[in-house]
Amino acid sequence: MIAKVKKIFLIGPTREFNQVFSFLQKKGVVEITRASDEIQKEKTTEKAFFEVTKKLQDLRGALEFLSDGKLDNIRPQVKTGFKVDEFIEKTLKLKEKIQFFKEEFETLTREKENLSFFLENFPLPFKEISLIKRIKIELLTVAKKKKKIFESQIRKIPLSDFLQFQKTKKSFIYVVFYHPSQKIDYQKLGAERIELPENPQGRIAEIDKKLKEIEDELKFLYEEKRNLASFLPQAVLFYDYYENLKLREKHRLEDVFEKGKIFVLSGWIEEKIFPSFEKEILKKFPFLYIESRKPLKGENVPVILKNKKVFQPYEFLTQMYGTPAWDSQDPTPNMGVFFAFFFGLCLGDAFYGIVITILSIFLILKKGGKKFLWILFMGGIFTFLFGAITGGWLGDVLNRLPSQFFFIKRALESIVILDPVKGATYFIAIAIACGYIQVLWGIVLKCIDDIKQKEFPKFFLEDISSILIQISIFFIISVYMLKIFTIPKVLSTAVFISLVVGIFSIIGYNLYYQQGLIFKILWSYYGVYSVITGTAFSDIISYIRLFALGLTTGLLAQAINELVWFVGSANKFLIPFALLLFIVGHAFNLGINAIGAFCHTLRLQYYEFFTKFIRTGGHYFKPVKNFVKYTLH
Repeated sequence: MIAKVKKIFLIGPTREFNQVFSFLQKKGVVEITRASDEIQKEKTTEKAFFEVTKKLQDLRGALEFLSDGKLDNIRPQVKTGFKVDEFIEKTLKLKEKIQFFKEEFETLTREKENLSFFLENFPLPFKEISLIKRIKIELLTVAKKKKKIFESQIRKIPLSDFLQFQKTKKSFIYVVFYHPSQKIDYQKLGAERIELPENPQGRIAEIDKKLKEIEDELKFLYEEKRNLASFLPQAVLFYDYYENLKLREKHRLEDVFEKGKIFVLSGWIEEKIFPSFEKEILKKFPFLYIESRKPLKGENVPVILKNKKVFQPYEFLTQMYGTPAWDSQDPTPNMGVFFAFFFGLCLGDAFYGIVITILSIFLILKKGGKKFLWILFMGGIFTFLFGAITGGWLGDVLNRLPSQFFFIKRALESIVILDPVKGATYFIAIAIACGYIQVLWGIVLKCIDDIKQKEFPKFFLEDISSILIQISIFFIISVYMLKIFTIPKVLSTAVFISLVVGIFSIIGYNLYYQQGLIFKILWSYYGVYSVITGTAFSDIISYIRLFALGLTTGLLAQAINELVWFVGSANKFLIPFALLLFIVGHAFNLGINAIGAFCHTLRLQYYEFFTKFIRTGGHYFKPVKNFVKYTLH
């Protein structure tokens, strides 16, 4: 079911806002909304929010720098005397210093590599280059992908030439000679100029000395980094603290109305817990004024799903479909009953059901109560039940048991009610009956919803008419077409009258409520057409997939058994291979048909059932809570 909610307004002195909001975070039962929706909101300063955001960013940067991206491995620890502001300032300054020296080290290393390269490969003495006056010489580095363009442009310049050396796989070094009268823009050519000293050997010696000094400095700084990292267990606790501050200031900035020394905070709370919440918050903050009311039509009201434990796992499937409107029907408990039943009908093998049930229990105990696993668990139970009453035990394994195990076969066959292969007609009838019941129940839920919404014309002229047509068509097909049973003449007359009344009610509803003559005619035709061909026929026919999938599982299992027995009986040395084939084959059959059973059962819920009554809209309830990553409450 969908829990009832109330909108509340908390009014109090601004100086107490932080304490009130912290209380709401701790309780985690109120979803904050914009107070400005109903109260004119004045502009509030953004300073506090951005200050907290900046502090949080700085702290996050410090934590990631000191932990080298391994924050998840740090266990929080509380110690007195830790000053987080001083910690952040020291860490960020240290980060800047290390970054500066690392960049300088890389720059000097590249310069040394370039100089060493020229000393090894350049054909002219460096000292003589500076003495050349009538020819200009430039040393350039060019990326490999720009090599052809660069050379073609240089060749177009009069009185110029170049020498090329490959430094790396991705770049080339060029020595360009040209007349001083020419002007060359190397940046447009995609080249970078390299400055060379008159004494490269001396410069390399200077670089080596400087690199040694930087290495010593970096060792000292990294030692300081290790010392600061020892405070990480205390620092991570402040991360949660500032995240909560940021959340508070964000709501204060966007949602809370403040005027002078008064704040107004509004939100949604479950109606059932509101009395105890009101009593507790007024006891803690007696200066607060609280006002509450029921939701208004058109409001964006949050949805809280409240179902019994047996149905709670299926809320997961409802959430996948969308959000039902807060004042509509919750499809979860209705779907829960049908889903497990249909899943078992689709799979229909008792041994497969046992495997799914045991595997689900194992994963639940190992990983916790995941909703999806509970859904599989229930599906496994119904798979076992349907498999037992249809004689499905790994296909036809019972018929292949040795004679000394026939007592097992007789015991299991004694509970068989229906053979899906021999009694395929009955299996189809069961599948169609399932569809008829669920579709009809969907229309009944639509009736209940329209009554709640006080949509009485829809209730009488559409919903009741759809039910009359649905029941009438069932009797007409069963009695006059399939001749399954007979009915008294009085009841037969009542059936045809119900069909006519239902059709004309739908036509009358559309003729009255639709706008424009063309729309009146079209919607009248479509209303009748959709109920008869859609709801009464095509939707119900879709449930034949329950029969098809159930039959497929059993027949494929039999085919696997036939192949295994053929291989095993061919040669005794092939028995281990046949055993492996048996396990792999049935594992595949179980996996592929379990996926098919889940998907097709879910499709029947979403397309054939939900569409009959559900109204979507709104959003799921998101109460404001404490941000908890490193701290535990």
